[in-house]
Amino acid sequence: MAHTLSSPTDAVRSTADSRPVTRRLMAGGLVAGPLFLGMGVVQGLTRDGFDFTRNAISQLALGEPGWIQVANFLLTGAAVIAGAIGMSRALRGVPGGAWAPHLVGVFGASFPWASSPGSRALPPLSSPSPWELGSASQG
Repeated sequence: MAHTLSSPTDAVRSTADSRPVTRRLMAGGLVAGPLFLGMGVVQGLTRDGFDFTRNAISQLALGEPGWIQVANFLLTGAAVIAGAIGMSRALRGVPGGAWAPHLVGVFGASFPWASSPGSRALPPLSSPSPWELGSASQG
């Protein structure tokens, strides 16, 4: 007697397709990347003194119009976290279904952290002063 084995991905697809909330959550994760890059490129092109060859997109969070990039970080983080929740629902019971959504969720949580004032308050890198060099060689 022949037995037919079904792959776990068939069960995942039918579960995800039958739950519109899960599909919407995963769609949020899907738009996160284009949203972040799109808003960053528009801001970079319109911000005076910003140069893509010298500045990181996260530096757009500095200055008076920086609230736009902070909102971009927050929206992107929320979209990635929503995608992680959708992945968790869709991948329930599948190998990798426990770790992958958690790792994506941690990645999503890093976006709001990047928008926090503490992450922008780091001092700029500078060369040591002459008296710092002298005290280091004596000690």
